[in-house]
Amino acid sequence: MSIRLGLLGAALLAATPLLFARAQCPDGTPPPCGPGRPPAAPPPPATYRQLTTSGKDAGATLSPDGRFLAYAEDTVLWVRNVQAGGAPVAVSTEHWRWDLGVQWFPDGSKLLLRGDSGLSVLPSLGGTARAVGPGCFFRVSPDGRRFATFCAYSKFVEVRDAETGAVTDSVRVPGEYLFLTSGVDWSPDGRLLVVGIHAGERRFMLQTVRLVDGRSRALLTDSVELWSPRWSPDGATIYYLREAGYAWQVWKMPVVASSGAGAGGPAIVLPLLEGTVGFHGSFDLVESGRHLAFTRVSRRGNLSVVTADSTAPPRVLTVGSAFVDMARFSPDGSRVAFVQGDATSRNVFVARVDSGAPRQLTYLSERQASSLDWSPNGRLLVYCSNGEAGPQLEMTSLTGHVTSPVMAGVLSQTCEVGWLSNDEVLYHRSGNRNFGVVSLAGHPEQLLVPHDSVGWMFDPRADPSGTRVAVRWNPSEFGLWVISRADSSARLLAPGNYTPVRWAADGRSLYAWGRTGLTRLALEGGAAEPVTFSACRGALEDISADGTRALCITGEWTSDAWLIRDFDPTARALPRPR
Repeated sequence: MSIRLGLLGAALLAATPLLFARAQCPDGTPPPCGPGRPPAAPPPPATYRQLTTSGKDAGATLSPDGRFLAYAEDTVLWVRNVQAGGAPVAVSTEHWRWDLGVQWFPDGSKLLLRGDSGLSVLPSLGGTARAVGPGCFFRVSPDGRRFATFCAYSKFVEVRDAETGAVTDSVRVPGEYLFLTSGVDWSPDGRLLVVGIHAGERRFMLQTVRLVDGRSRALLTDSVELWSPRWSPDGATIYYLREAGYAWQVWKMPVVASSGAGAGGPAIVLPLLEGTVGFHGSFDLVESGRHLAFTRVSRRGNLSVVTADSTAPPRVLTVGSAFVDMARFSPDGSRVAFVQGDATSRNVFVARVDSGAPRQLTYLSERQASSLDWSPNGRLLVYCSNGEAGPQLEMTSLTGHVTSPVMAGVLSQTCEVGWLSNDEVLYHRSGNRNFGVVSLAGHPEQLLVPHDSVGWMFDPRADPSGTRVAVRWNPSEFGLWVISRADSSARLLAPGNYTPVRWAADGRSLYAWGRTGLTRLALEGGAAEPVTFSACRGALEDISADGTRALCITGEWTSDAWLIRDFDPTARALPRPR
C-alpha cells in the first residue's frame, strides 16, 4: 500500500509542472488560449508632449521618474514640476558650472553639472554646488553613488565616486576614441558600461565593457555615427541614436542583461528625431523606460548680400523656413552658390548677386549636400554629399549637369572640399590630419602635406594662383598656417583661433575669422585689420575677393524639451515606479 501511495505521489509531483503550465498560454498570458481567445489589445500609440515653449531651452533633462525637468534659459538653470505644474524654480545662475551639460541623479535629489570649471553636484532645489573634480562627458550610475566620465579622443572611461570625485576605476575601451557626446551608459545593475567608439575608417561601434575585468563585447558596427547609448531599466535593450543626414533615428539592440552580449539584431524604433545631439542633451529614458525625453532643435535661415556701405539695403536671395548654409561667392563675385534644405534634404543652389531668383542645381534623394566650393574659372562646383555609404565627392556645372562621383581616397565625415586649380580638387581625408589632392586630368592623387602624423587640419583656402593654401592647423602651435605647394613648407601667419575665409584678389592678404570677428591679415607683416559689414544682422558667411560685399545669413534656432510617451510600442511593459 505504501508503495502504491509513493508511486501516486511521485506521479502527482511529476504532473505538477504540467498543471501549473496550463495556468497560462504558451505566450505567457492567462487563458483562454487558442483561436477562441479575444485579440490582445494593441500597444498604445506614441504620443508627443511639448514640455517648454520659449524656443531657447538648452540642455533639458527629465528626472528618471518623469516629474521634474531641468533646463537652461540664458544664464539661469531652472527646475519645474511638469506633472503637478507650478512655477519653475531658479536653482543656479552660475552658468559656468552647467553650460556644458546637466544630468539628474536617480533619486531626483541632485544634479550633476558639467561646465568650464569641471564637474560639480548641485541640490535639485538649489543651493551650493559641490565640485567633484575635472571631467568631460559623464553619466551617473543607477544607484547614484558613482559616475562615469570621459573626454574627447580618450581611450579610457573613468569611474568616480559621486561624493568625493575620487577615481575608483579606469576602463580602457578598444577603438580610436570615444564619441564626443554622452557616448556611455550604465547597465541597470551597475556592473557593465555601454560605450560608442570610433573603430576606424567609417566604422562606428557599440560595445559593452565589464567593469570588474575590462572585458568588452562588440554589439554592432555601422558605417554612420552612433550616439548616446541608453540601457533600458530591465537590462534587455540598449537604445541609441543613428545618424540620418542632419537628423537622427532611434534604434534598439537586444542584449543579455547579465553579460552585455548581443541577443539579436538592431531594429528601428523612431525614424526621425530632430536635433538631439551635442549640448542640447541627447535623450533620457524616464518612468521605467516607457517614455523618451529629448530637446528638439530646429533652425531656419535666409541668405542676403550686403555691402560695406551701411546705407545700401541688403539684396535678399532666399526667403522661407529652410536653412541656408555653406554660401560661397564665385571667383569673380557675380554669383553665389549655397546649400539649402532641412533636417532630411539638402541640395546645391546658385543665384546671381544682383538679380534673379536662385536655381536648384542638384536633386539628391538618398544623399545630402554638406559643403561646396567654386572652381577658379567659375564653371564648376565641387560638393561633398553624405549618405548611408559615407561622404562622397561630386561636381556639377551651372546648368545642373552632375558628373559622376569624383574618385578619391577615404573622405572625412567633415566633408570639407576646395580647389587648387581648375584641374585639382581638395578633399578632407579621414582622420582630419590632411587634405588629398585629386587630379581631374587623371594624374596620381597627392597629399597637401607629405606627413600627417601631427596636428589636425581644417578649412583650406587656396590663393588666386593656386600656389599657397591657408589652413587652420596645429602641427606645433594652433593657428592659421600658409602652406607652399612648391615644397610643402608651412609658416604660421596668425597664432590662435583663426579660420581662413578667402584670399584677397591680389594674393597679398587674406580674410579670416578671429576672436574679434572678421579680420584682414597681411602676409608680409602689418597689423590685423578688422572688417565690418554693419548691414548684416546675422552671421557673415563669406566675403568677396575685393572686400566690398559679404554674404549674410539671418535666421534663428529654436530648442524646446519634448516627451514621447510610449515611444517603443514593442517594448515589454514594466511596472510603474512606486
